[in-house]
Amino acid sequence: MKKNSKVMKELTLFLILVLIGINILPICNGNSYDNKSDKNNEKIVWSQDNPSGQWTQIIGDFPNGEMNNGFNNSYNVAVRGKAIFKIDNEEYLFLGTGNVISSPHTPEITNLLQYKLVKSGFLFLKQLILNIVVRAMENYFSNVNTQGCDLWYYDGVNWEQSVGNDSENATIDTGFGNSNNMELTMLIPYKPISENKTYLYAGTFNPREGLEIWRNDNPIKGPWEPLIHQDGQGDLSSGFGNPNNHAAYSAAILNDWLYIGTMNWREGCEIWRTDGDIWQKIIGEGCSISNGFGDDNIGFERDIYAWEMLVYEDTFSKQSHLYVGTFNIAGCEFWRTSDGENWTCLIGDEGILRRGFNMFGTPIRTHNYGIRRIEVFKGALYLGTASVPPFGVKTNGKNRILSNVFLESIGSGCSIWRFDGSSFEKIIGRKLSRDINKHSGFGDWTNAYIWSFREFDGRLFAGTWNPGRFLTDINFQLSYPILNISLITDESQHTNSAGCEIWYTDDGINWHQMVGDEVHNTDSEWPENGFGDNNNIGARALISYKGNLYLGITNTVDGCELWRFDGSSYPNHKI
Repeated sequence: MKKNSKVMKELTLFLILVLIGINILPICNGNSYDNKSDKNNEKIVWSQDNPSGQWTQIIGDFPNGEMNNGFNNSYNVAVRGKAIFKIDNEEYLFLGTGNVISSPHTPEITNLLQYKLVKSGFLFLKQLILNIVVRAMENYFSNVNTQGCDLWYYDGVNWEQSVGNDSENATIDTGFGNSNNMELTMLIPYKPISENKTYLYAGTFNPREGLEIWRNDNPIKGPWEPLIHQDGQGDLSSGFGNPNNHAAYSAAILNDWLYIGTMNWREGCEIWRTDGDIWQKIIGEGCSISNGFGDDNIGFERDIYAWEMLVYEDTFSKQSHLYVGTFNIAGCEFWRTSDGENWTCLIGDEGILRRGFNMFGTPIRTHNYGIRRIEVFKGALYLGTASVPPFGVKTNGKNRILSNVFLESIGSGCSIWRFDGSSFEKIIGRKLSRDINKHSGFGDWTNAYIWSFREFDGRLFAGTWNPGRFLTDINFQLSYPILNISLITDESQHTNSAGCEIWYTDDGINWHQMVGDEVHNTDSEWPENGFGDNNNIGARALISYKGNLYLGITNTVDGCELWRFDGSSYPNHKI
């Protein structure tokens, strides 16, 4: 009896971990179903005849759009990399895209595993979950069909293409001549130490060959120079010589060095730096801290993405540090360095707080499995997290929608933390107060990510990723002691609350909604979730340009959109 009880306890924990792991799959690129899918009903969009100069659509099918969705290509499903770059004393807004023609449903994995209940242990469970997720992720991305990413630039009036095949002015074909470069994930201006000119550096997501990095000192006219690419040699080949380094997801400049963080599902993330001439690996095999920030090779606890980077000088040390937020299935981590070689863990097993911002080392910490965005506001760092979205379950074909009690137990809904250089304070998160707007996800568990941060007009803006509810189908057969399991994750189930939201704060503590169902009403001039379109699931990119705030939106059905806010007025604070 005691033995059976132990088996059931272990099996229950295993199934919880499987649910969490498999629901990460459609999150990672925000697209879990075929683009160009048939829609039975005409979509409802926010239809304000005169938006009063507040939110104006620049790219999209709203009447004021200067181009149709996806920059006239609906396969451009997301705005990814973003930067302001100066050419001949004129500043231009540069935006890179993620391009997906079609993606498989998160793959059905029949007889995914044969799990021996009798000989199992918790360490084995953790390794097993990572293997499931890694196998599924690699299978998923290797089957994505794409044309290759684009790069567009804007002078405030006209749009032109720098990377792509939709304009004769483009200086290189889509994907920098390689259609496997499906996303332009990173853009950053950088002036090499030995040169007198600034380049725009661009990094890609390439799930087949490994990331690429290119640069150009005049991306309007000049040629693009490959730095890390498919024809390079050794560390200069795709993925820094490792095809498992799929993406360059983050970048920042510290002490005149350009740092770039990778995504690596199989071995853990790496961090590289360059002075414009040489490349050095700082985090990874052969370094003082190995892949994934040196975890003990228990794959379940490895940092998979160096997801976000930012340089910040705190009021305590008066020293600039490079801060790195990670994606980790066992709970996010947060690291910093002042020289690129000596690192301190702030969130993690040796940090001020444990993985996932936990006070204690609980085994399941995926409600904060990623630090997705970091921004400086009023002298402090603000950290926005990624969490598991609400999901339903079908077991052997029967629907089982998980209860709110279970959802809260794993902490669905994004959170926001503030760090002053010494201590952390929770600003938005679980059971913070009786104020629902300060609860996880601003009181809405379908707000799974803080997907963008930007200071504008003296305020901090936050955009969310709100996909609705996912449906996971788990089929299992038990012939003791062997358990056979197969998994399928269906497309996002668009609930009424699906669609991104925009929130802002004047003081860093009190937050107010300006795009979303709570602030919107029949006579409101402020748009509802997703600007009235449930397919606008992610506020992916916020950037300030020429006195306006620009918002890039992920839409995996119709193509990405771009909206502009001029700061002329704000909604009533009372929601």
